[in-house]
Amino acid sequence: MYDHFKSELLVLLALTIITVMLGLLTGFWVIPGLAMLSGYVAWHLRQIYYLERWMLGFDKEASQYLAGIWRYASDNIIRYQKTGKKRKRRISKLLARFNQTLEMIPDAIVVMDSKMRIEWMNPAAENLLGINRKRNGVKLYEVIDNKEFQSFIEKADFDLPLEMVSPVNNRMELEVKMTRFENGQYLFTAHDISEVKKVESIRREFLANVSHELRTPLTVVSGYLELLENDELPEHVIEGIKASVRQTDRMQQLVSDLLMLSKIELREDAAMIEESIDVPGLLGGLQSDAQRLSDKSGHRIILQCDRRLGMRGSEKEIASAFGNLIFNAVLHTPQHTQIVISWQQKPDHLVFSVRDTGPGIEEKHLAHLTERFYRIDKARSRERGGTGLGLAITRHVVQRHGGEVKIVSNVGEGTTFTLEFPLKRAIELSVSNDRPALQENVTDKSA
Repeated sequence: MYDHFKSELLVLLALTIITVMLGLLTGFWVIPGLAMLSGYVAWHLRQIYYLERWMLGFDKEASQYLAGIWRYASDNIIRYQKTGKKRKRRISKLLARFNQTLEMIPDAIVVMDSKMRIEWMNPAAENLLGINRKRNGVKLYEVIDNKEFQSFIEKADFDLPLEMVSPVNNRMELEVKMTRFENGQYLFTAHDISEVKKVESIRREFLANVSHELRTPLTVVSGYLELLENDELPEHVIEGIKASVRQTDRMQQLVSDLLMLSKIELREDAAMIEESIDVPGLLGGLQSDAQRLSDKSGHRIILQCDRRLGMRGSEKEIASAFGNLIFNAVLHTPQHTQIVISWQQKPDHLVFSVRDTGPGIEEKHLAHLTERFYRIDKARSRERGGTGLGLAITRHVVQRHGGEVKIVSNVGEGTTFTLEFPLKRAIELSVSNDRPALQENVTDKSA
């Protein structure tokens, strides 16, 4: 390109020199200058004329009259056109492939504008939602006849998905999501979760039924074993009976935990009981139970509690979650160590925590502690009667209450289990004079 501009400047320079020479020879400067300038401009205007006719398609042969820098410009235009056509073909192929993929996806996909008017949808949207693909421009909530979906749209809270019955099949359950883009457009997706829900329901019911059926025979076996303990039998037989009693008790605890877990899971989709929970009173009772459980182990159990702070939720579930953490600390920490139970309100959440000064837990185990049947030391857990379900129950309870479980541990220093709940669950309790005082600093029994 530089060469063409250089040539054009040389032409202009040559015309200027000629104009000067003619002026010197004739003594007239203006007339030769104007003539040379007019000729130069006229030539360029003619080139522009040919270029315009060629670009607009009026005269495809006009490009052959172009010369100099204008020929160079036309060649570049042709080259860019060819490149643009190739790019356009490549993009068209990609878009066609992308559209074909979207057409084959079994999930419903609907693209909408800022006012939720349908712009595009795939065939699955017809099958799962009963929307005619020809109804572009219609607002989505006008063609989906479902009260849950209407409420979902009205609230405009799209952070969490919605589970709803399909408008075309009442046996089909859908999980729908709504995503809003920066340009104001919406992306609606619907996924069939019927089979997943069915399998999960069967699993939960099976677990609950099996656990329930095991409870009665275990109770009978435990009763007979306790009767045998009182008989005058050889020492080795008595020891065997005691071992059987311990294992039976462990099985009964496992069945109870399984029943509790299955009940919580079955209630996850239902509305939770919103009770006013006297958390300080609850913790006072759990502290006493923990001290009795500690017995000769001599744990120093300290309760730090805001006596005016309660919460809303299921009291039975919260008692189970708090109790699991407290009793775990008693069972799995060495004798004569300190356990601190805390219940406080922070600026952005409610906090329950259990901190011990035990051996701590290696980092590799922390992410798995709330999984079912996960044990750090399986032999030790069996010896102490653990079922491996306590922390799983706690996690489900906390999640049902909109909270989160956090675990921090340092080997050789101890572990802190923290349950955080949203502030909206906080309630203020009245503290009367006749209310028994909490044991806020239980001393070591062995001291």
